[in-house]
Amino acid sequence: MGKRGGPRPKGPKVIVNRFSSWEEVLARFLFYKETCGSAARTLEDYRKILAQFFTRTAADFSDGDDLREKALEYLSAFENAYTFNLRKTYLKAFFNWLVQEHILDANPLKGVGNKRLEEEIRHLTEDEVRKLLQAPDKHQYSGYRDYVMMLLMLDCGIRPHEALSILPRHFNPQDATVYIPASIAKTRRDRVVPVSSKTALELRTLIRIRPERWGEDKPLFCAWNGAKCRETSWEHRFKQYAAKANLPQARSYDLRHTFAIMFLRNGGDLLTLKKILGHTTFRMTEHYARLLVEDVQRGHKTASPVMSILKQDRERLTKVNRRASQSPR
Repeated sequence: MGKRGGPRPKGPKVIVNRFSSWEEVLARFLFYKETCGSAARTLEDYRKILAQFFTRTAADFSDGDDLREKALEYLSAFENAYTFNLRKTYLKAFFNWLVQEHILDANPLKGVGNKRLEEEIRHLTEDEVRKLLQAPDKHQYSGYRDYVMMLLMLDCGIRPHEALSILPRHFNPQDATVYIPASIAKTRRDRVVPVSSKTALELRTLIRIRPERWGEDKPLFCAWNGAKCRETSWEHRFKQYAAKANLPQARSYDLRHTFAIMFLRNGGDLLTLKKILGHTTFRMTEHYARLLVEDVQRGHKTASPVMSILKQDRERLTKVNRRASQSPR
């Protein structure tokens, strides 16, 4: 980020400025991203982050030096590595578009790297999963809906926002599969994920108890009035269930991690896991495999033939010494 008190960071050269305000340039950028097929959620993230950048810093996008300085100033406010990297990614994409449009001759964030992320994959134990599944009130629609959604996430690792967007027709009861269209998938690639007979049964029940007036175009896990559930509302409800289960640190995304870890523990392979989770590369999938090293180490510690033999020898020697000390001299 550069030393304090050093020379002012050199920014790109402004070739031509065709816009009268940052609102106008943001609107044009969002239109461009929409025509490229960006998801509605991604567009909203761009809108929020870029508007926050301009309103917080009053950056002048017609001044390359000021733009770079204000971009660095904006990013320096985020100490959390994930938040920093996310905002840098969105800003960099916006600046790349300005270069593509021949407004700037270079990206103001060129040479600014990401903060190192501490890898953290939190997952639940089987005992914790049981407690969590007992938390929703299944006698109420909202409680039963949340219970089924948790089952689905545990059964195939579907992301929360993907689960909240699927429609009843995306569930195939004959094949016991759920189709995740590219339009709602994080990676913009569709996939089909299998579910267990138990989850399939609960999904059929959830669809059966829906009011007919909702039709097929209302999300599978919709609100009591048929409206789409917001992810923030789901996270709030999940936090309540986690607190009830005495798991205050649990997040709904932990269910996806739990599925992945248990899948591998139960003999699943990485290639299948990659396809089910919808990863585009093995990089993320392999994180789960590395976590299993701890399982292997624990298993080896308890099942090692060498440790078992030496333990038996120690026990035998202890018994011999005990008898020798007790025998009359």
